[in-house]
Amino acid sequence: MSWIPTLSPIGSRYLALAEAIELAIETGELKVGDRLPPYRDIAWRLGLDTSTVTKAYREASRRHLIHGEVGKGTYVLGRSRAAEIFASLADDPAIFDLSVNAPVAMEGSGFAAAVEQAIRTSNTDWRRYPSQKLIHRLRIAGARWLETRGILARPEEVVPVAGGQAALAAILNVLDIKRLGIEEQTYSGVVALAQGRAMKAVDLRMDDDGVLPKALSDAAVDAAILIPTLHNPKGKIWPMSRRQELLTAASRNGTLIIEDDAYGPLADIQPMAAMHSNAPILFVSTLSKTVAAGLRTGFVWGKGQMVERLSSAVYATSWSMAPLIMEDWRRDYNEFRPHSAIGNPADMSLNPGKF
Repeated sequence: MSWIPTLSPIGSRYLALAEAIELAIETGELKVGDRLPPYRDIAWRLGLDTSTVTKAYREASRRHLIHGEVGKGTYVLGRSRAAEIFASLADDPAIFDLSVNAPVAMEGSGFAAAVEQAIRTSNTDWRRYPSQKLIHRLRIAGARWLETRGILARPEEVVPVAGGQAALAAILNVLDIKRLGIEEQTYSGVVALAQGRAMKAVDLRMDDDGVLPKALSDAAVDAAILIPTLHNPKGKIWPMSRRQELLTAASRNGTLIIEDDAYGPLADIQPMAAMHSNAPILFVSTLSKTVAAGLRTGFVWGKGQMVERLSSAVYATSWSMAPLIMEDWRRDYNEFRPHSAIGNPADMSLNPGKF
């Protein structure tokens, strides 16, 4: 196995490697049963001590991502009977994989043709890193995407990222968060991000309308990750009154709201980030749940130094997104219309546009 990751320059080296393993598994770069490089090999390639790699592999093992055996090596975990069944069915076109929530590829959607057209007609030199000019154009496209959610963003306030999970990871890596509020019922990705970091995760109590404002105030957290629109896993849409109460509590206590809007384009309701408030907020939008998970495309919106620091960190590690996706967004994103998990277009009123 020749997999060698690019590590985030922020935080502990062993945590950066453990998180790189986790991200590679989530994106499919590492698959169930893949063998990881030996400790000494990856240490030499990354310029790390073998003790650092050992600690990183131990952390990844603690997260149930990998498993190592003396004399056999270290493998991506998932040899359970259930995992083997999922792996054997993953590439069967007759099978709809409901183990993950992602838009279904529908015949005649025009999406594949749009990507093929981007490759054929693009002026981008794929051998080079994305230029700052191209990144700026993508920020403009991101601002237009956010406008469909009621957020009037300036391009310099938008940070293109490789999906929602990558956005949340970058935010937690960059910002000085000692106490992080997470919903008492949330999806596994948030829990995984909170684990292994030098911060305390604090459960926020909920009722049928979402996180309780008093719970947010009493928790005294520096930041809180909230999913107010089509909550994962409950599927609830928090009412506007509750959203306003949470913003008021956050403003009063100086709590940063990190709004995860993965499913937002499928619902006809204003996000918290578009509401009038003095509360500090970062808005995370992704195409993974509404357009195509394989695009690994998303945007973070916010204001001030938070966005500047986040932008610098993203460009220092992942160089934003693949030039192919950048070029297709820049040219024409009419084909990138949000779809529900069963493939029905959401009513987004996106107009064709050239960038």
